[in-house]
Amino acid sequence: MRDKHINNHGTYKALSKLAFLELLKKQDISIPERVEHGNRRRIAAERMVTFRSLATLARTDRLFYPLELVHNDKPDFWLHHGAYEVGIECSEAVSQEWSETDALLEREGRHVMLFEDNFRIGTPKRTVAERREICNSRPRGPGWGDDEMEHEWALGINKRVIAKVDAFNNPDFEKYHENWLFIWSNLPGIVTNTNTAMKYLMTEFKCYWSKKSRYDKLIVDIGREIIEIKDEKWASIPINNLWSQVNKIKS
Repeated sequence: MRDKHINNHGTYKALSKLAFLELLKKQDISIPERVEHGNRRRIAAERMVTFRSLATLARTDRLFYPLELVHNDKPDFWLHHGAYEVGIECSEAVSQEWSETDALLEREGRHVMLFEDNFRIGTPKRTVAERREICNSRPRGPGWGDDEMEHEWALGINKRVIAKVDAFNNPDFEKYHENWLFIWSNLPGIVTNTNTAMKYLMTEFKCYWSKKSRYDKLIVDIGREIIEIKDEKWASIPINNLWSQVNKIKS
């Protein structure tokens, strides 16, 4: 394997699938709160979505050995498995209004159950006072009709992918034999019908496939499963959850 800059975030090596899964199992994938740990939370989220996704890909024999994984920058990880070099970029798909309102609650030390349909994609930016009023009054939103939740999810994932394609095409973003994008889905609502959600997402992706420079594979972690998207096809794979409740995600 060629020399690679290794920063302080870590490097991981394994000679076999079993060794790699045992290595991943020892890693902490918990996510700290938004306010107290800004940059540390981002790095923790990168590790979490990468380790969960790779553990799932490893179980289904989509990786090759020996394997080396390095936490890097632009992209976030460098993976050498078998004869292949892969760049892995990570991102969180989240409603900006949801994350900022959540951060407000954290700053004020409050635990409030909010109606997630008040934080849909495209919600106008609110003032701090408006966010605080929503936290205080907890108004019911318009609700989710039919497959509206799946449609909303598709819009949010597509928006995040397009933003990351722009980053991918920056001159300082290093390209490899293959380039993957891992997304942690932390959008409002819960996808209850994966097939319906993916029908909407693949429709949104029509413009994505026409781009000359884009990621070769997309992985979306929706909690109970990952969605693997490649060559205009997709597959749902149950998460290989190696971790105990101690390392559960704090979204």
